[in-house]
Amino acid sequence: MTILQRCATLWTEKNSFKTRVLRGSTWTVAGHAVNQFLRLGSNLILTRLLFPEAFGLMSLTQVFMTGLAMFSDIGIVPSIIQHPRGKETAFLNTAWTLQIIRGFFIWGVAMLLAGTIAAFYGEPLLEPLLYVVGFNAVIQGFNSTKLATANRKLVLGRLTLLELGSYIIGLIVMISSAWVTRSVWALVYGGLVGSFAKMLFSHLFLDGEANRCRWEREAFQALLKYGRWIFIGTALTFLAGQGERLLMGRLLDVNFLAFYTLAFTLNQLLPTTFQQIAGKVLFPSYAKLYREGNEKFYQFLKNVRLLNIGLSWIISLIFIWGGVELIGFLYDPRYASAGWILQIIAFGALVGCLSGSYSGVLMGLGKFRQSSLLLALQIIVKFTLMYAGYLFWGEKGLVIGTALTGLFIYPATAIYFSRLSLWQPEIDVPFIALAITMLSYFLIQ
Repeated sequence: MTILQRCATLWTEKNSFKTRVLRGSTWTVAGHAVNQFLRLGSNLILTRLLFPEAFGLMSLTQVFMTGLAMFSDIGIVPSIIQHPRGKETAFLNTAWTLQIIRGFFIWGVAMLLAGTIAAFYGEPLLEPLLYVVGFNAVIQGFNSTKLATANRKLVLGRLTLLELGSYIIGLIVMISSAWVTRSVWALVYGGLVGSFAKMLFSHLFLDGEANRCRWEREAFQALLKYGRWIFIGTALTFLAGQGERLLMGRLLDVNFLAFYTLAFTLNQLLPTTFQQIAGKVLFPSYAKLYREGNEKFYQFLKNVRLLNIGLSWIISLIFIWGGVELIGFLYDPRYASAGWILQIIAFGALVGCLSGSYSGVLMGLGKFRQSSLLLALQIIVKFTLMYAGYLFWGEKGLVIGTALTGLFIYPATAIYFSRLSLWQPEIDVPFIALAITMLSYFLIQ
């Protein structure tokens, strides 16, 4: 190959990668935006059909099921995306077989713990809810590995349409059931049907070989090697991201949990979009750039973070200045308490988004251990602040403790990323100073 041919090849590969990143990001953002629009619209309908306790009960149920899923996560999807053997049939079929076994394991554990959890929270209905919702794990265990393969290749158009289609089917069932039954079970039925639709579509509408049950020892060992820190990391991610609801459900009641979940969901509209991009686009992109030793990694990360932080601040400021009015406009008076909760957690997001904008970097670099250590520290700080806030100021203090987590955890994030030469004080310091100034202004007022 001549020098000119080599240069042409490199230019083509570079532009092909950029194109796939941009196309993948566009599909992910568009799909998630439609998903969030549908979620908000269905939420407005369902809050008028169902009582607040239904959302509190379902929130607790989902938190426990998410916890079981994340505490048993051995990184099957990330392994397919990152591992050199992620395209091999034997590797994929071993991963699929392991995924099915894990699905049945999660359901079994959910049924074993259901009675204890219901008694702990004093909510008898939690027991049958966990029995049925737990079956979702079995359905998801049969999802085709074509989902992960499409993610690895950054071919996200059909994947996005598949996820949207299955979500819409689940919503239709959910709203129809709520209209007829006016029961929390409507939320359960919709979730089960949506999961089944996604599983079925993953086998029928994505390119790739059909999965077969197979067990290759080498592939299994490779999955475990890749998955051991992912297992710890996902378990810690669950506690860091949703653990506060477990504490709230115990210290307060399911009504308050419903208000907090509503406010938290609104505040997470943009962060969840970025998490989708981080997981589907940035993680494989960071991994590719790292494997190739790309010198433009820092600038690529900087551009991503500036966009994420800027959009996060716009949304947070809207909620800070008009959160109470927004809740009053969207929901009936039963949900008014969600207004002040939304304002407080939006304040916390002004600094919290700075650490969050590094999402996907450590995974892409293969530094699962370091990611896990940062998450463990975040959990300790969050639960300490929440409990201290509750002891001094009750439910409002508990929410304030949650909101302050991002500020207290940021120094550790900055120190670690500076060791990787990836900390970006030129972005972070001005935003932190501005956030503190705004908070001081509000306190004086």
